Parts: sequence; C-alpha cells; structure tokens
Amino acid sequence: MAGESTDEEIETLLRHGADQERRLLRRERRAEREVSAVRAKLVEDEARLERARRRAERRRSDVADAEGVLRRRQTERAKGSSYPDSWSESLGPAGER
Repeated sequence: MAGESTDEEIETLLRHGADQERRLLRRERRAEREVSAVRAKLVEDEARLERARRRAERRRSDVADAEGVLRRRQTERAKGSSYPDSWSESLGPAGER
C-alpha cells in the first residue's frame, strides 16, 4: 500500500509538473508573438521615419533654394534696380519702349 500511494503521488506530481510546463510554454509563445508584433511595428515605424527624414531633407533643400532667391532679390533691390536687368535693358532711356 505504501508503494501504491507513492506511485500515485509521483504521478500526481508529474501531471502537475507537466501542466505547469504547458502553461509556461503557452505564456512563452504569447510573449514570442508579442515580440514579433512589436518588431513588425518597429520596422513600419522605421520605414515611416525614413520617409519623413527624406521629406525633411527635400524641404531643407527647398528652403535653401528659396533663401538663395531671396538673397538675390535683396541684392538687386540694394543696388537700386527694381526690375531684373533684362527688363531694364528692354526699356528705352527714360523707361520707354
């Protein structure tokens, strides 16, 4: 009898251990799926970030171009020319055509 109860106790402990192992494996699989989902989001976010970085770089270039135009216009105005040289050349001596 003592041997039977020991066998039953061992079986009970083994079943309990197996149940715990299954629960731990399920939790681990859920955690792996979560890591996978978060990694996928990271890849998407990095792609969006790269697109935004390229847009910002284009805008910086646009701003630099616009600032160059502004500086040329300011220089023209500082020289006293209110029209581009090609316009003033097309006008006569007193601004007539």
